[in-house]
Amino acid sequence: LEHRIFMQSLKAYQQRVQQELDAAWIIQSQLLPRIDHIKAIEIAYELQVDLHNRPSSELWVIKALDISRFAVFAVDFSGHGVCAALNTFRLSALMKDVHLIHKNPSNYLSILNVMLSELIPLGQFSTMNFAIINVDANTVTYSSAGDKPQIIRNPSSGNVIVCEDNGRSLGIEK
Repeated sequence: LEHRIFMQSLKAYQQRVQQELDAAWIIQSQLLPRIDHIKAIEIAYELQVDLHNRPSSELWVIKALDISRFAVFAVDFSGHGVCAALNTFRLSALMKDVHLIHKNPSNYLSILNVMLSELIPLGQFSTMNFAIINVDANTVTYSSAGDKPQIIRNPSSGNVIVCEDNGRSLGIEK
């Protein structure tokens, strides 16, 4: 009887945790750009946006800067699950507080790194790519904090740019 009660309690606990994780994923997915926002960026800058996102550890942002430039951020936190999901919320809040540096992605990542290193526990970190794309000048200004390289393809010319990983992960140390 005790074993049966314990098993029922364990199953109830597992169901509650799964429901909470599902709710957290729904909330986190609201941080991602909406389809209409992505379509507006595609139309305004005459480009195509393709993406892949794993819930709980990844975040990406696309933001118009002016008539010819837009910014793209791709983030991946260490681990998967509740801690990584909470850290994406922390970073999202920091990104709203820090004014976007329009000319220097490296400086912006440095500022985020200092702020993030004060918030997340030792052993947790984030990788991040940040690119400013100028469609009129046909340029990409780019910085990376330990992430896999982004791939940018110009649909009109077919040229492909593989951006280099040129920095350390965020939040490890100031």
